Amino acid sequence: MEITDIAPLRKMRIRTDGKGSRPHWFLERIILKNLNNQEVATFTYGEWLSKLKNAKRSLVCEMPAVINDEQMMEDTTYTLQVKTSDVGGKSMVDIL
Repeated sequence: MEITDIAPLRKMRIRTDGKGSRPHWFLERIILKNLNNQEVATFTYGEWLSKLKNAKRSLVCEMPAVINDEQMMEDTTYTLQVKTSDVGGKSMVDIL
């Protein structure tokens, strides 16, 4: 596959529809090589993209690029707090 040089790679998102006779897909890694400058980017996942075989039950993964042993995207952890109520007899689930 040829892709125009668009920008430095930071991450890659892979998705499958989980359909067909073999809907489960084990993705070890993807290796991309820029043929102009020989730069190699490695994207490692090492998990199933599957609603049944993956603990996350996900058909999508996002992987940071690793170039020359340097991860191109920082991992960020968020804490999310949600407060809901039943004002007017409606919950947030009913509204959404």
